[in-house]
Amino acid sequence: MAGPAKAADAGFRTEQDYVYAVVREAIVTGELKPDERLTVAGLASALGAGEAAVGAALQRLQADGLVTGDGPDVAVATVVREFLDFVDYGY
Repeated sequence: MAGPAKAADAGFRTEQDYVYAVVREAIVTGELKPDERLTVAGLASALGAGEAAVGAALQRLQADGLVTGDGPDVAVATVVREFLDFVDYGY
């Protein structure tokens, strides 16, 4: 996953958009594996982002079906890899 960067410097409107895009890309490309645990604190530290932005981004990813779980700990959805084998996301 990409390291710390300011959202605006990376071309994103908000920090939440930046976190969402980076984590989504890592899931879609297989860098993050199915059932891999993700924590708000861990992602915030790795991406240099605030925990509120990370939490909101994880909620969006959960709504997309890419992560499962509640609260500060989530996991990459198991079905993602199988689903992505059949869908062309342009990656």
